[in-house]
Amino acid sequence: MTAELYHNFNICATCQAMVAENGRLRVEITRLEWDETIGMLNAAGGFRAINALPDGRYALVFCDIDYLKQINSATGNHMQTNRYLMSGLRVRRGEIAIRLMGDEFLFILTDGRGYADPVGFVERLTHQLAEQPLTAAERAGLPGGALSATFAWRASVKRADIRAAIERLSAAVLAQKAARPC
Repeated sequence: MTAELYHNFNICATCQAMVAENGRLRVEITRLEWDETIGMLNAAGGFRAINALPDGRYALVFCDIDYLKQINSATGNHMQTNRYLMSGLRVRRGEIAIRLMGDEFLFILTDGRGYADPVGFVERLTHQLAEQPLTAAERAGLPGGALSATFAWRASVKRADIRAAIERLSAAVLAQKAARPC
């Protein structure tokens, strides 16, 4: 009887350790899916969120913040740049913000029917970015002296087509940037 209790105790302790480890891993996965510096999903978390979206249609906005690397170089302050992004890329209910890479972002918009207004969203975001208070050193490296972004968007994208649409939007933004005079 004592051996059986000892065996059950060991099984119970092993199960508790597994539950604790599972909880730790869940927290770690969540941390790896969230960009704490700007308070939004990173690419891993973003694609997980996309996979969890219900079937339907969504508006997508791809955003590439212009001259972000120059601001970082001018100030040497990556955290200050992240502060600008946090306040400049504010989202509302029904909008999902994903930081794909350093200066590339994806926003998924829905009004419940899948016909959200990407143009109005881009106008709002452009205005929010332009309002960011920059230091003289940061402003010196920016044409126009304000944060700006290059956008591409597409309305009414089926959830199943979002990944392909992201690639097309990214290519469109790169083409726009390449066509600009240096």
